[in-house]
Amino acid sequence: MGASIYSTPFGVTVILGAGTLLLLFLLKTMGSVIAPILFTFTLAVTVAPFIKRLERRGMGHGLAVAAVFLGAFCVAAVILAIIVGQLTVFTERIPQYQAILSQNLAPVIARAQELGIAKDTFASGTPLSPDALARAGLQFARSILAQLGTFAVFLFLMLVMAAEGPAVGRTLETHVPPHSPLVIRYRAFLHEVQAQYRIATLSNSVSAVALTIAYLAFRIDFALLWGLLTFFLSYIPRFGMLVSFIPPVLMALVLHGPSTALSVLLLAFAINIVMDNVITPRLTGKGLSLRLSVVAIAAIVWLWVFGALGAILSVSLMLFIRMILASSPQTLPLAYALSTESYAPPDVTPEPEAKAPK
Repeated sequence: MGASIYSTPFGVTVILGAGTLLLLFLLKTMGSVIAPILFTFTLAVTVAPFIKRLERRGMGHGLAVAAVFLGAFCVAAVILAIIVGQLTVFTERIPQYQAILSQNLAPVIARAQELGIAKDTFASGTPLSPDALARAGLQFARSILAQLGTFAVFLFLMLVMAAEGPAVGRTLETHVPPHSPLVIRYRAFLHEVQAQYRIATLSNSVSAVALTIAYLAFRIDFALLWGLLTFFLSYIPRFGMLVSFIPPVLMALVLHGPSTALSVLLLAFAINIVMDNVITPRLTGKGLSLRLSVVAIAAIVWLWVFGALGAILSVSLMLFIRMILASSPQTLPLAYALSTESYAPPDVTPEPEAKAPK
């Protein structure tokens, strides 16, 4: 008898495609629960090397976890203090910005009327009116403040997962041989996740510093706040930095008019192009071996599934999917399709057993 269609590459692809769609819809229904857990897991994986480094210096595991947690808490507290302080001043200045915006838009409105655009387009209550733009800015500030409480939850869950790490490792060593393919692939995946966030943090820092300097040069208020916004949103591959341009460009429009806003936008795009096409691809290609098109598509798909956290987790999730695909000879070609030419699956060939002495 001939081989079953389910054992052919076409059959395997069809089954994987159908199963993937079903799984994505299932994950989307439970996204509010699964996404925070996955995000906290990646945080725990990311800080694990710092904990091990302290342990190698003679510090106990519990004390090392507490030290890393305290350091993360202090850094988060400083960042949140800066954000809250800047947003507080921003909300207080909104009426002032509204008046300045009305004055700066007066020539634009006059020119628009000469071109045949109705005056009612900029009237109060319309999306382009100064008061509507001011309300949008206020809503943006409130939305950020509303999310600050979730950071404490993430830090607490990260502490719990990091504290439980050695116990999980001992359990795996007890029930799973240390050189089994499962353990080798899992360790390789953890190293890839750590490399991903190390690369992203370095790239985001360069982008945030460059843009903050640019905002200061253009005399844009709250340049530090917009730089921090760029740093965090840039964890969303390909699109996060673009979204972070919106508030500072609007601020430039309010303070200095359309020409300065356009200059800020063009400079921000130039920095984004350099980062996306020169610096970040080299770092990502060397560290992760994922195709840029795969990273971009994954960000869109996981944004739809899990929301903003899904976009941040998209690279880690693609690394996990590649690990699963690389575990079977039938799906290994798909793992290669997701990767650049430098990708090599982890070697899971079992070590030869030592012969007993005669």
